[in-house]
Amino acid sequence: MKHPMDTNNCQVLVATDWCYPARLSKEEGLALGGQPWELAWPDTECCYEMAREIVPRAWEILSLIEQALPEVLTTPQPSLHASVWEGMRDVFAYRAIVPLLARKQFIVEQAHQQEVAAVASRERVSNLHWWNGLAAVSEPAQAAADELDIGYQPGRSAAWYRLRHWLAGPLGTGKAIGELLRLDRPTRETLQHPDPDVMFLIYGPTVVRIVAAIAEALHNEQALSSLAVDFQPGGLNQQLQQAQTEHCLASSFIEPNLSRTAWSWLGRWPAIMRTYHRRTKELQLSEQIHEALLQAIELRLTYTLSAYLPRAVWRSRLAGAILDQIKPKSVVTMHLPGDGHAMNAMVVEAQKRGIPTVFVQHGIMGTRNAMTATLPYQRVLVFHQPAVELLEGKGAAAPAEIVGSPFYDDISQPAAGQRDEGYVLVASQPDEQIERRRSQHSWLRVLFAACKSLGREVILKVHPDDADNISYYQQLVDETDALVRIARHGEQPLSELMAGCSLFISRFSTTLLDAVLAGKPAIMVNFTGQPNPYPFPRRRAVAAAYTPQELSTKLRELLEDPEARAELSAARDDYIAYHIGPTDGQAAQRIAAALAECVEESN
Repeated sequence: MKHPMDTNNCQVLVATDWCYPARLSKEEGLALGGQPWELAWPDTECCYEMAREIVPRAWEILSLIEQALPEVLTTPQPSLHASVWEGMRDVFAYRAIVPLLARKQFIVEQAHQQEVAAVASRERVSNLHWWNGLAAVSEPAQAAADELDIGYQPGRSAAWYRLRHWLAGPLGTGKAIGELLRLDRPTRETLQHPDPDVMFLIYGPTVVRIVAAIAEALHNEQALSSLAVDFQPGGLNQQLQQAQTEHCLASSFIEPNLSRTAWSWLGRWPAIMRTYHRRTKELQLSEQIHEALLQAIELRLTYTLSAYLPRAVWRSRLAGAILDQIKPKSVVTMHLPGDGHAMNAMVVEAQKRGIPTVFVQHGIMGTRNAMTATLPYQRVLVFHQPAVELLEGKGAAAPAEIVGSPFYDDISQPAAGQRDEGYVLVASQPDEQIERRRSQHSWLRVLFAACKSLGREVILKVHPDDADNISYYQQLVDETDALVRIARHGEQPLSELMAGCSLFISRFSTTLLDAVLAGKPAIMVNFTGQPNPYPFPRRRAVAAAYTPQELSTKLRELLEDPEARAELSAARDDYIAYHIGPTDGQAAQRIAAALAECVEESN
């Protein structure tokens, strides 16, 4: 390990805990305080390539760490087949180990490109996110410097880092108490569900329509029964009833003593960490994992066990209770492990019991999903080629199969009733407040001003989770004096607005797919400097704008130049085949057939 050195007389690369893209020049520092997929990799393909290298290494490190954990974590509890740790291990790798490796790799690449003589770290005292792994800077910076055999200068004193480490456990305990107080309470629902052939684990309203389509195909085409277990806080009862889908609440399986069992695990982390420290020395893990990274992992492990272990116990017990009472022949989930939902413990427990498990893609995958591995599902069913590329080589799951999406498979030609009423349709996203902090320019301000100069009306369709920003949008309208109508969610269907627009614009929404399917020209805006969250510009049926000037130029071209519109239209079929997959109306039937094969194998 290199000793700290005087960096005043040499070219130094400074790694900071600012979130990318902080308004810093390269000379001032690298902003590394955000999520690993928010680093400024040159493009989406580069991000995917990096992930294929980092994720397998993260799981190698995870396997080494697990050898030092005590048996109370790594062996199944009574009546369970999976251990508590198995239900949380993948999320730990995703949120702790992967970010460290991603930052280290990013620093190595930037230091090599800039030919620096040393690496330094700078961390803000006010940054309170160091405990969750999202702002670890000093450790990956030190590891990068050692790999490059150059100098390293820490940003803080050793005493500051020791204090931070000491605080991790108590802070986590406070978090755990809050988690335990919010645990779901048992419902009074009467459980009268026959053992289904297929059990769907659902979370989020967007999956209801997909589950309903597959369940109908299972019943009509395969003569198989299904049941949706609802993990959504507050429940999705209304949506599931409207979809006529057999369902029950996960909370209806909570046993009277489950909360007490979870509370009993509060405060066990000190004993677990003492065992971990002893075994780490016995196994000499510092010889296999860089010492600085090992220290960072230990910090995150301390916080994870103190903050989330009781909740993980609760989830594992709930998974066992559900599978004890309802004995499905297969289990289907639509969320990858990195999402951290309670379904993760369900999938692991089902796999340990020998129940076939299937992952079905429910939405577009992008750079965030690239950072997680997949559990050993028997089948992985996706609807487009980007998901195949993203999941390839990460995890023990079966190779991904393209089956199409029930969302899109019944639309192969532009929808009937298309018209051009001259307005520009814009869709906001639920993270617009975060976007305003990330981007140096407000994309909506640029868009409103450009449309005003072209004499075009704008209809801003507000995302259902974006209602809090409406006052800000009205402020932009007043400041730009543009002709803008703000359409709140529920006022008018997006399909109707899409049918009449001349052009559609959004940042990364799946509505960009809707625009292509509707035969409308579309622009994806990305002013962040980061890789595109989703590879929409591929196949060139969606235009991309990365600067204010580029947005203004493309907006004018697609509104006034028929050749520019024709160029996008010509790429439509290739785009649909790549991004959406089969559009023959049979996606639900293909998924049902694959599930029927899993059911047959389990008999």
